[in-house]
Amino acid sequence: MHLTRKRPDRHFGGNASMSFGRWDRRRLAGDLSVPITADGGVRALVALSGESGDGFRDRETIDRRAGLFHLEADLGERTRLNAGYQTEATRMGGASWGANVPIWFSGGSLTDLPRSTNPVADWSTAKRSSATTFAGLTRLWDNGWTLTANVARTRNEAWGHYGIVKPNNLSGSRFGGFWNQDGSGGHLNAFHTEGDGVRDNVDVTLTIPLHVARREHQLMVGFNGYEAEAPGYTFNRALCSCAMGSFPTYNAGSCQYRAGAYVIDDWRTWDGSAPALRTFRTHARNVDTTRLYGGYVAGRFELAEPLHLVVGARLSQYRTWRDSYDAANASTRGNADRESDVVTPYAGIVYDISPNFSLYASHTDVFTPQGDVRDANDRRLDPLTGKSQEAGIKGEFFDGALNSSLSVFRNLQDGLAESTNVLHPETGLTVYRAVDGVKSKGYLQSAGLRTSTAAGGDAMWARLDAGPVDLLVLDIMLPGTDGLTLCGQLRRGSQVPVIMLTARGRAIDRIAGLELGADDYMAKPFEPRELLARIRGIPRRSGHTGGAATPARTLHFAGWTFDSVTRQLRAPDGRIVSLGGADYRLLHVLLQSPNRAVDRDTLIDHVYGRDRTPVDRAIDVCISRLRQQLV
Repeated sequence: MHLTRKRPDRHFGGNASMSFGRWDRRRLAGDLSVPITADGGVRALVALSGESGDGFRDRETIDRRAGLFHLEADLGERTRLNAGYQTEATRMGGASWGANVPIWFSGGSLTDLPRSTNPVADWSTAKRSSATTFAGLTRLWDNGWTLTANVARTRNEAWGHYGIVKPNNLSGSRFGGFWNQDGSGGHLNAFHTEGDGVRDNVDVTLTIPLHVARREHQLMVGFNGYEAEAPGYTFNRALCSCAMGSFPTYNAGSCQYRAGAYVIDDWRTWDGSAPALRTFRTHARNVDTTRLYGGYVAGRFELAEPLHLVVGARLSQYRTWRDSYDAANASTRGNADRESDVVTPYAGIVYDISPNFSLYASHTDVFTPQGDVRDANDRRLDPLTGKSQEAGIKGEFFDGALNSSLSVFRNLQDGLAESTNVLHPETGLTVYRAVDGVKSKGYLQSAGLRTSTAAGGDAMWARLDAGPVDLLVLDIMLPGTDGLTLCGQLRRGSQVPVIMLTARGRAIDRIAGLELGADDYMAKPFEPRELLARIRGIPRRSGHTGGAATPARTLHFAGWTFDSVTRQLRAPDGRIVSLGGADYRLLHVLLQSPNRAVDRDTLIDHVYGRDRTPVDRAIDVCISRLRQQLV
């Protein structure tokens, strides 16, 4: 099942919505399911959405478009095939990057500027688009075996054409300085970037139930991975591929303009007019390719009635390299980073001490590529490695309605990316360094909080799209888009509480974070108990509850009626379906999140609790069983 994409229904029907908001925001969305065959065995769904409007900042406009075509077919009673195409595009006028509005004037007084202040050129624009082709197959057998296979190819394009007033120091070697109250001190900073890429994903899993010695076991065997190619085109003065009037670039190897280029006479009255930044694309580019594939095997074994063993391992092949092309399209391959036959084992044990309580302990190795984070030599950092241990006790009452846990964590990480807070002189991106021996002990999790991590802005938006959260803890120094920018973007459409937690503890940084909409700001190092107290206090003060409403006893969907108390499911034809514990919990969590993607980890947590492993496919069996009951 593709829980992140809407599936076609067997019956003809659709949905449509229209919304309006502040700053001339307008959004229109709709989808239509069409059965192609009379019995709905072959069916299709078309979904379209569009949004446009202004932002709360001056000169800011937003335009988004998205479309989905999803075709699904039943190849017999136990085989399902699906395929489709999904596209998204966003254009933002008045785009900016970084923190652009100083908190202080050069004389030391507060600027006290309105939130709408956005000192960008009228041509400053950012565009992003993606298109994904996908296909999947699910096969069930009478003996309980389940095969799932999914493939996808995604093409991405990004285009940034930025012009922003910043108070550079006159050397131009770094960002900094202050505006003057008389309107002087501003310099137009310009920057252009283009990139596109393609990513291929594959995921195949076979789940096998085993019946040995009168006990139920489960074996999972699978293969997954991806290959991503990300070209970044080169624009610089040396290639004559960018120009802004007669002003010089920051250096010959970049397409950046800083102090000493275009001076803004009075930033208070500036209307955004400035010499246009002109660029053209040559063949000059750097193409970064990353390949990560691996196979895994995992098993869940019932050693005795109260004792369960979960073991597994993954064998990974990782490689990344860069091909550099000049303007004549001649290529040079750099040294490839390779990790071959990397084994990451997992082992866990669960002991049921009573019908309500279980003891558990686990150990796993860690091997995680860190994305496009680079050092001072513009080289990607090696994957994050380490070990993670967890132990604790869990309790479940009233058939899962009440849960309790007490646990301890210990993570050891080597090669963790850490920002140096320095910009690369040619790329303009943040420089990172690898740090070894990083330790963490899961303080928030042991306090009963459910956490989810994101390594950067894209991962944060993907997690928020998957479902609501009660609070965000946000660092400023993130790869790609910094935390201050993310906080400002988040505040355009969400009131979820935000705590800034960062090594930047200067007063100017704290004020910037709070003015951009953060509810609280903490500087490192910090006392974990204080962070926990602030996390628990903010939702009470703000009244934010993560958007959750009081669950209804009776829920309706597609002609079905579900009674969450009696666990009875009434079909459109009137027949009654009684659900088991796992099936009930799965359906209940899905119905509590209508028209919203529910990620896999959330499903596992709600259906089984946290004693399942990341490669455990029991949830797939449960999904397949529930689907059969809904036919």
